[in-house]
Amino acid sequence: MDRISNHINCAIDRLLNQYRSKEKLSGLLSSLFHPIQEIEDVLFSLMDARALETSTGKTLDLLGSIVGCMREYGQTDGDYRRSIKTKIIENVSQGEPERIIEVFRVLVGATLVYLGDCAHGEVFVMSEKVLSKSEVNDLIDRVESIVSAGVRAVSYTHLRA
Repeated sequence: MDRISNHINCAIDRLLNQYRSKEKLSGLLSSLFHPIQEIEDVLFSLMDARALETSTGKTLDLLGSIVGCMREYGQTDGDYRRSIKTKIIENVSQGEPERIIEVFRVLVGATLVYLGDCAHGEVFVMSEKVLSKSEVNDLIDRVESIVSAGVRAVSYTHLRA
């Protein structure tokens, strides 16, 4: 939905040419459309406040609780926002490889991601990002929450250019 920031001007522009210069008619339209403009401005500001990308603090906590992602102690808004995004992907995932790659990109910020399969229902992920051991363990746990039943995430490898 696109925001209209000039309802009054749009209304006056829709008048026939012979009526556009009439001050009383323009004033009437202004008085009619000014409240509409105010309502739209308020509604869009509410929508912006509830959007995941712009929310902070308690509003972000509320959005996280809706999708089943609670904020960890000391977690910044940016890290929590990333956790919420991955939880949303997890919630709608049915084990598709694309979802696994999407979660990886959100969590790690990688642009180049390779997902491969091993024998015995195991998958591995590769990317250009260098991760610490704890980040790799967290990543494997996240991937295992997304893959299909019976599939196991076994490793992460750094791609060398």
